[in-house]
Amino acid sequence: MRIESVYPAGFIPVPYIFIDRYMCAANGEFVKTYLLLLRLAGEQDLSISLLADRLEQTEKDVRRGLKYWEKEGLLAAEEENGQIHRLLLCYPGEPLPESYRKQAAGKETQSEAAGASAAPEQKALPVAAEKATAPVPSRTPQEVVAEEKADRSYSAAQLNVLKKQEDFVQLLFVVEHYLGRTLSSQDTDIFAYLFDELKFPEEVLEYLVEYCVDIWEKRGQKKDYNLIRYMEQVALNWHKSGALTLEKAKQQVRLFAQENTSYREIEKALGLKGRQLTEDERSFFFHWMFEENLPQELILEACRRTIRAKGAYEQPYMNAILEGWKKQGIRTLEDVEAADRRHAAQKNDPTAKKTKTKEENGSRRIDYDAAIRDLYVQSLQYGSEE
Repeated sequence: MRIESVYPAGFIPVPYIFIDRYMCAANGEFVKTYLLLLRLAGEQDLSISLLADRLEQTEKDVRRGLKYWEKEGLLAAEEENGQIHRLLLCYPGEPLPESYRKQAAGKETQSEAAGASAAPEQKALPVAAEKATAPVPSRTPQEVVAEEKADRSYSAAQLNVLKKQEDFVQLLFVVEHYLGRTLSSQDTDIFAYLFDELKFPEEVLEYLVEYCVDIWEKRGQKKDYNLIRYMEQVALNWHKSGALTLEKAKQQVRLFAQENTSYREIEKALGLKGRQLTEDERSFFFHWMFEENLPQELILEACRRTIRAKGAYEQPYMNAILEGWKKQGIRTLEDVEAADRRHAAQKNDPTAKKTKTKEENGSRRIDYDAAIRDLYVQSLQYGSEE
């Protein structure tokens, strides 16, 4: 794979528009991926696995980052036989080079041809809706799901039908009130999709808008189309988790806030600087926090003990600590201290030491007797030979 860039070589210019418009809305791991691509521009013989090693991420994480920036228009990928062999870093707002535009046009033509072959009376479900109807495996709740991008376009006739429903009209009014502007056709299509295709009730979508706008205002960001896309991705995550009622949506928000707070405390306990927990690391801690229901104080204590013993985060070592506490039924720091005292008492117990010494002496006596017998047998053999 080769990475190309429109930027001059020798340094890494990061335009203001990337920082102001794209960086704050993106996952931190995605930002790291984009910056590394800038650094490696011009190099050849790169691969997804090499990028993953440099970033200390999984290959899946890297691919998600590439798809995210491609969706945002800052990256163009050229593929052959399903493999990426060339990446182009695009300056925000600038058109793609001719070769990439031709390839993108070819992909669109193939998609249209595939769609035309479907039965006309059967409406195809959007990609995200198809995925959402399948059973969802247990996974770490993520607020932004960047892999999916489905067709959200609604015709004027379809929108007219929806606008005859009072709930949908009320929803659009509430959204415009929170945004302080009139919705564009793209904005309307997204909410039509969430309301009509994914069957979110009006009250849940109103809560979604209120929740996301509050986050956006705290970040000091503009209420532009990026905010609408953010709302859409949060809604997709709720749909995957089955949060189609107001109560479940609020529960999802609480879980996400609790999880994020827990991860920040874990990062602090592990002394991680300059990076966040990877997806695999989050899955590990998610298992112990939400599947094993281990108290946060024990997980943080395991982090501190791992750092003291190993000098760095080592997941197998920490897992051994947590598994040991689980088997002993330890649920509080007081239980940990009691277990430590029992271990120290056994270690310093003279009776235990005396018993151990006898066992060791006995084993040595047995070994000594066996050695004498061996020597005797050998002497007989040598004597007969002489």
